[in-house]
Amino acid sequence: MNKPNLKRMWETYVRLSAEDIPLGNHIERMRKEIIPLVSRLKDEGLIDWYCLLIHNYGTGVPTTPDDPNPYLHLRVSFTKDFSKDEVRKYLPTDLPETSPKPASGGSIDGVVKSWLRNDDIAEAWRIIGESTEWIFNMINTFKTDVAVRPCIYPCQIRQFLHYYRNALQMEIT
Repeated sequence: MNKPNLKRMWETYVRLSAEDIPLGNHIERMRKEIIPLVSRLKDEGLIDWYCLLIHNYGTGVPTTPDDPNPYLHLRVSFTKDFSKDEVRKYLPTDLPETSPKPASGGSIDGVVKSWLRNDDIAEAWRIIGESTEWIFNMINTFKTDVAVRPCIYPCQIRQFLHYYRNALQMEIT
């Protein structure tokens, strides 16, 4: 994973339903929609960095308070400058009025930039991108036709995450 070019970072949002997360459907959406999209953009040399989080109105999705839905929040760094119309050709959105849009990459909530070597916030974004890359690789290790699919999400994923928690000896909430 490369450091993102902060001037070429864009973000977009894909709506989930409130039921998607407890059922594990958000992971299936990642597998079927987001991972192939990111892979194609990488393979075509259009992006060199990406990250994915899940947010709702209260945590940064540009919707209204009456929209309770969580959203897959995809950020990418393009390898060259694109206009908003060009970016719309590459990135899906369920919020056409407000995304895709240029992403502000100059800070990360909860990360103290002055504590980073060289005050390099792009390096922190690179690490966040690596975590998404790891998650995508983990999701893609599972067969798509496993009969006990509901147990994969979250049972097996929780077990993989156990190894991160164990090595750091921290509770992750």
